[in-house]
Amino acid sequence: MGGSFAAEGLLLPGVLSAVTVALWASAWLPEYLVALLFFATAMVLHAAPADVVFSGFLSAAFWLVLSGFVLGVAIRKVGLADRAAAYSQPDCPAPGQISWAVWSFSPMLWRSSCLPTWAGSPCSCLS
Repeated sequence: MGGSFAAEGLLLPGVLSAVTVALWASAWLPEYLVALLFFATAMVLHAAPADVVFSGFLSAAFWLVLSGFVLGVAIRKVGLADRAAAYSQPDCPAPGQISWAVWSFSPMLWRSSCLPTWAGSPCSCLS
C-alpha cells in the first residue's frame, strides 16, 4: 500500500491520460485525432492490456450515445430536422427577433410548472 506511483506501473497511463486531456483542452489537434492517438499510443507502449484500454466500448451507454450522434447527423444531413422544425412551428417569427425566443420557450416553461418536483408522495423523501 505504501508503493510509489511509478513502482505500481501507473506512471505511463497517468502521463498518457494527462497528455490526452491537455490536447483535448488546448484543441491543438482535432478531437478525433487525439482519441485515435490515445488508443494507438496505449497499445504501442503497452500502457494497459487491450481489454482494459478498449473496455469502454463494451458499455451499452457508449453505443447508445454513438448511435444517437449518428442518427442526429443523418437527420441533419438529409434535411429532416429542418422540415420537422418548420412543420412543428409553422407560425414561428424570424429567429433574429426577441419574440421568437419568448414564443419558443414559453410553452416549455408553462409545462415545467406542472411537473412534480419529486417522484412518489410528498412524504416519501422524508422516510
